[in-house]
Amino acid sequence: MLPWWLRCNIPWGRRLNPANIRALMTAGTLCFVIGLVGFIFSGNSLLLWGMSAAVFTVGEIIYAPGEYMLIDHIAPPGMKASYFSAQSLGWLGAAINPLVSGIVLTSLPPFSLFIILALVIVVAWVLMLKGIRARPWGQPALC
Repeated sequence: MLPWWLRCNIPWGRRLNPANIRALMTAGTLCFVIGLVGFIFSGNSLLLWGMSAAVFTVGEIIYAPGEYMLIDHIAPPGMKASYFSAQSLGWLGAAINPLVSGIVLTSLPPFSLFIILALVIVVAWVLMLKGIRARPWGQPALC
């Protein structure tokens, strides 16, 4: 039996296609930002923390299959392996995250970590939209 979070992922993954990926990834980005803003205002309320985490998780459920479909869609036919390899460099961010988060938490107020994360997510979303519009030289834009 699949865990519940995997069962939640399956319907979202089936709905993603090149025609609606921009809208769904935008919805995922909004879920990330709303969840992070919710964390800022949660204070000591376990209920608000849980609701914010649930909204953030919906963003993760959308992004998990979406990032791979996006890379598959924008990569030229002979370069897909290179694009997926470059995407794996994102794990370096996961390795550096504890250090950067520790520096932020020791030098700034705690809520600033969530603000910084929200800003980074919005910048990543803008770059993702730019990647969707990318096209080979000499070809008209499709989006």
